Amino acid sequence: MDFIAEAKCLNVATIKDVTDQVDNTHKSKDKNSDRRWVSCGQEDEYFELYNKYEKHFEEFDEKIIAKLMCKCCNQLKPKGKEKVTWLEFYQCMKNNITDSSQSLRSILDELIEKHK
Repeated sequence: MDFIAEAKCLNVATIKDVTDQVDNTHKSKDKNSDRRWVSCGQEDEYFELYNKYEKHFEEFDEKIIAKLMCKCCNQLKPKGKEKVTWLEFYQCMKNNITDSSQSLRSILDELIEKHK
């Protein structure tokens, strides 16, 4: 990741901080039609990134997950028309883990396997 992208994630403390970095808010008429695609800018009635946090990562400090999501939003750039799958996003998150959290790695491994 480049220096500017890294700097964008330094002060991230919440997942809302991540979505606030994205100008484009993804809206779909049919929420089921694009479930496999990540949108870092979706924060309307279906707050996509936060919902993933609540469903899979709530046992971890939100700041840790928000920083990982921020890095992947800046690396993969699913901010509008770009198509990034959850498989790619979870792999990116796993690749950006800097500590030795085996439980987080295990959850990501399960999610990666589920999305293959």
